[in-house]
Amino acid sequence: MTSKAKISSKKKFFDYRLLFSFKGRINRLKLIEGLFTVWVFILITGIILAVISPKIWSSPSQDELIGSVYKLLAMLFAIFTISSLIVKRSHDLDCSGWSVFLSIVPIANAIYFLFLLFKLGTLGENRFGHDLLGRKNFVSKIEKINSDFTICSSCGAKCDDSAFDCPNCGEKFWQSRKDYEKFLKSKKTTSQ
Repeated sequence: MTSKAKISSKKKFFDYRLLFSFKGRINRLKLIEGLFTVWVFILITGIILAVISPKIWSSPSQDELIGSVYKLLAMLFAIFTISSLIVKRSHDLDCSGWSVFLSIVPIANAIYFLFLLFKLGTLGENRFGHDLLGRKNFVSKIEKINSDFTICSSCGAKCDDSAFDCPNCGEKFWQSRKDYEKFLKSKKTTSQ
């Protein structure tokens, strides 16, 4: 094993790009992780500032000034990092990052946030990157559907059109049994 492989196989404790980059995709769990990280950072720095500031500055006006500067910096930090999280989560849903501006529209922001929090991301690769969960778009695995057979895109074998997976290589054609059963039901209704 090369040293390059050893480095890439190590899992990082925290990836700063989660909060400071607008590129790529993140799933629902990473969104929650990022929001929690921002909240904890602001909470801890606020507590530290509240404990330390009376001991360092004696006049109340200096405490107010420091408190105001901290609030401004914390607000800017939160806006930037939460915006980057929303943009990347939108990318996971194959939506434009410009949808982050929905967060300033009352009522629409709550609905959009719930949508980001609960909607499953795009299966497989989309225009913003690969799927972080490693899921594949199984329907795209089928190169050709004919009334008699399906050609597996992995091995090229001709398979029975009603097959759930390729008998030759085991590649699944459908994301779930439910999708497969819907296909069979629609095939029966079209053939009648």
